[in-house]
Amino acid sequence: MRPLLHLLDRELAAATALSTSLAAETLALATDADALAAIVDGKFEQARQVEYLAGERMAFAATLGCAGDSAAWEEFIARADNPALSSRWQQLQGVLVQCRETNLHNGVLLDHCQRQVRTALAILQGQPLGLGLYGADGNQAPASSSRTLAKA
Repeated sequence: MRPLLHLLDRELAAATALSTSLAAETLALATDADALAAIVDGKFEQARQVEYLAGERMAFAATLGCAGDSAAWEEFIARADNPALSSRWQQLQGVLVQCRETNLHNGVLLDHCQRQVRTALAILQGQPLGLGLYGADGNQAPASSSRTLAKA
């Protein structure tokens, strides 16, 4: 089990690094767009590392008679009756869940930022925004094809 524990430790370290990058990405989306590209590049590399190590772990587990799906892996962990193995697996699962949630959150933030940029460009280019505004009578007001930003 020692080699498997070592693989889980490496995978946990990689997942923790990915989690740190995702947190940095969240901050950059809100405050530092210039740093975003480098952070995203690092995040992708760390995600590839996590996937690679998961593949190594599953290949090693297969040599011990464990099939490649998650149900078989969970059963393998339970049958191993090894507290250290179980603990590392739970830690890894927790970090990966956090990574997934943070990545989804960052996707929502990124989508919001992209909509703001598209709206700003549309205003600058004099294009209709299609915001679906309603007039005093409750009917949808027609979208104006231009917007006055200032008068001299």
